[in-house]
Order: sequence, then structure tokens, then C-alpha cells
Amino acid sequence: MTTQNACDADRICGDLTITPMWCPIGFYAESNDCLQCPKDTFCWPDADGVDESGAATLGAGNGLWGECDSNFKCTLEAYSPKPYDSDFASVQLGSDDYNGPVFEGYYVETNDDGTTEALPCPVGTFKIGLYGASCLDCFSGFYCPDVGTSELTSYSCDAGYYCVEGATVSNPEDPECAAEDVECVQTGYLCPEGYFCEQGTTHPMACQKGFYVEGTGNSICTNCPEGNYCDYNANIITVKQTCIEGSDCSGGNTH
Repeated sequence: MTTQNACDADRICGDLTITPMWCPIGFYAESNDCLQCPKDTFCWPDADGVDESGAATLGAGNGLWGECDSNFKCTLEAYSPKPYDSDFASVQLGSDDYNGPVFEGYYVETNDDGTTEALPCPVGTFKIGLYGASCLDCFSGFYCPDVGTSELTSYSCDAGYYCVEGATVSNPEDPECAAEDVECVQTGYLCPEGYFCEQGTTHPMACQKGFYVEGTGNSICTNCPEGNYCDYNANIITVKQTCIEGSDCSGGNTH
């Protein structure tokens, strides 16, 4: 005599089923049907309770195993907490069927309902590589002009300027932030008088003895002219001064 049993909650049973069946990877069982694993979760309904890497069960319940890693984007039918799409570089980030690492220049935002989404790094920040859930402030000497910036080598600040962290343009001329202005963000300056700033520099530099600059926004130092000498003053910057009568100042002199 045959015995009729109820189908397991985490499997499906069709007509004439002898053994309850697991849903395919990327799906979970509900009401005797296999449903797509929802966004931000992964599903690996396996009889042995392991995922594709052989890891132990991460929590079962109708085949719905858990949340995806925050550094990865899971849309539908993900079957690993850290999925890799076979061609993720060619898939648009907003695609409904992308499962894989967050794109370069993007970070993971957790919404109020606990779901996550990948968003481009804001202007003034960047993120290199596919890993890491947050963006970094643009490094000193560079600027990040666009959302989703993923590399800095193309964004050195202009000669004649210097950029501090978070710069958004190549030639910043920010006003000095007042101490009480907590919302003011200092991102860079025009190279100050008495100094020079090469491309991509992080701070203004004084000329060496025998050279000088005049005015602001300089990127190179000028050889001290004949009839003058250029030496450090009290502020440790070189200043062009007229030679004393009888001295040898044939050009490039320091005293």
C-alpha cells in the first residue's frame, strides 16, 4: 500500500512525484513553485546544504539562503553571496539581470528597507577596483570632476595650483574657510606668491637659492637675473635683491 506524504516546504512536487525536487540554483520554493531569488539575496537550494564553493549552510528557509555581500550587486536569480557575472564588464549597472561585483567608481548604498543598490561615487570622490563598499575623497594633487570616477592618473591638478583632498576641478581657487564655517570645504588654491606649484603637486614649494618667482600661480622658478642675487628671507622663500656695488652678480647668484 502506497503512502501519500506532504511535499517538503523547501522543495517542489509535481504530478506523480516520487521524490521531492530541489529548485534550480538562483530560485527558491514557495507554494510548490520555484520563484526567482529576489534582489539582494542569493539562493542555493541544495540537498546537502552547501553552496557552490563547498561552504556550510548560511541559513536555510524555503531555499532562501541569505543576503548578498555588500560589495556585490545581486538583482535576480543570484546563487552566491559574491556572484561573478561571466561578462560583467559589458553589462550596464542598472540592468535587471546583473549579478556581480560593484563596478569601479561605484559604492554600495543600504536603503531604509535594508536592500542595497550600487550608486556612482559623487564628485570629489573615487573608487578604484570592484571591491570596497565606500568611496574615498580624491587624493591631494588630483581632482575628481565626475560622478563615478574610478582612476586618478588622468586627473592631476594644473600647474600653478595645488589641490588638497576632495578637489573637484583642476584649478581650484577656494577662499579660506573660516574656522566656524563647518560646511566650508577647502579643496585647493592658486599657488601663492613666492612659491611654485608643479602639475599634481600637493603643496606649494619654495625655489632653491639662485632662483625666484614673482606674483602668484607660478609653476617653475626663474634663474636669478644678472645684477641681482636671490636668497631666502625670513619666511624661507627666495627673494630677488639688487647686488651690492662691487659684488659679482653675473646671474644665478645666491648672495
